[in-house]
Amino acid sequence: MNAFTRLFRSFSVTGAIAACLMTGTLPAAAQQAWRWSTPLPQGNTLQAVLSNGSTHVAVGDRGTLLSSDDGITWTPRPGNTRAYLRGVAWGSSRFVAVGWDGALLTSPDGRAWTPHFQDASLRLTRIASDGTRFVATTDDSGAILTSANGESWQPSHIDPALADRVRLQDVVWTGAQFVAIGMTGTASFTYDDTTIFASPDGAQWTSHRLPGLRADAIAAGNGRVTFLARDKSNQPLTFTTTNLTEWTNTPFPGHDRRHLAAGGGRYVAVGYNGGAEPAVIYVSTDGSTWEAREVDHHGELNGVTWTGSQFVLVGEDGFVATSPDGTSWTPRRQGELTNLYAVRWVGDEYVALGYLGPSLRSSDGRHWTPFQVGHGFTPPLTDIARAQTPVGERSVIVGGSIWASADRTTWIPAGSATSPSYSVNSVAWGRGRFVAVGDGGTVQTSEDGVI
Repeated sequence: MNAFTRLFRSFSVTGAIAACLMTGTLPAAAQQAWRWSTPLPQGNTLQAVLSNGSTHVAVGDRGTLLSSDDGITWTPRPGNTRAYLRGVAWGSSRFVAVGWDGALLTSPDGRAWTPHFQDASLRLTRIASDGTRFVATTDDSGAILTSANGESWQPSHIDPALADRVRLQDVVWTGAQFVAIGMTGTASFTYDDTTIFASPDGAQWTSHRLPGLRADAIAAGNGRVTFLARDKSNQPLTFTTTNLTEWTNTPFPGHDRRHLAAGGGRYVAVGYNGGAEPAVIYVSTDGSTWEAREVDHHGELNGVTWTGSQFVLVGEDGFVATSPDGTSWTPRRQGELTNLYAVRWVGDEYVALGYLGPSLRSSDGRHWTPFQVGHGFTPPLTDIARAQTPVGERSVIVGGSIWASADRTTWIPAGSATSPSYSVNSVAWGRGRFVAVGDGGTVQTSEDGVI
């Protein structure tokens, strides 16, 4: 998975706050000194999304909570937690979000959130509701918790022989019962089988074991329950049923589909498609035959839900997209999807440098304009210098090579005539010349930044 660097804007720090920094303490006001500048509304990876029909809520890494009335415009919401949030549900007139370290938060409207922490050893990852009760599962044990209000939780009762040997992957409400799916193994934690757990009330559970499968995700819709799994050779399969005992399985065309949603007469399966290629979404009307659809995102897709009128999809780096039918997707994320590794002030603006996408320019650190260096795949860019040279103003960017520009919009290859096989790591201007240094002790100089 790509690790994307975020860009922030910092307020000025007064002498009093600087003194507090030296003592290791910060005033309350200083704790809010950083805010997202790009992408907007934020860039933490989102893990799950849900709608109650009027308000959409997305949750994710580092305590991220977002809300939206239309799936298009999203607003960050404070939750007083830095836990990695993994699931969200609606019931009993409230949203409930769960996450690692026993994180549990409730909200009546998706805007104001109240934390209710449980056992910090629990890694809560999925949650479902039948409208009046909540069921939360973990991915590191067979623990299943139930609650009527999202605040007070009690353990459920599953087969004691399985409790220490199952990793629960997902849970849904089918309209008649809760259904949880998990991987079951031996005491040495080699997970070779899938177990389906079913309960009408979230308290007492029955189990159905399917040997030789590793479960990934489950969804209920179109009169059936469908789940994704992989066999012992890691080949992906889909299973559908109407009674949880008789299953129909078919090959699944895509790998790494770890999340599934149903709605609008369709199933939508998403997962990880990192790298240079766009992510792929798979759509089905019956859970057996699937069509591939691309979405303009280079990274993992972690959560998808049906709102009653559209699908909403969330993923890595704050990505959000919507679709009325699961086939045609519109990205709703503001900001450039790129890896940024360095930011420099060059006298009149900030320049942020990276690769796998455009670099960024900003006069104030809050509003950013993309610009491209090179063509197609962009090698890592590591440093920039600006100077008034004998032939006019020049800016020089270095990385996998050297580029020069008079306006920081159009860039031309510079440096030695032969493309170097090393990385150029840093550049500076002084005493009438640019000096660029890199791997292997390489040093290059230029009076105009071009030759």
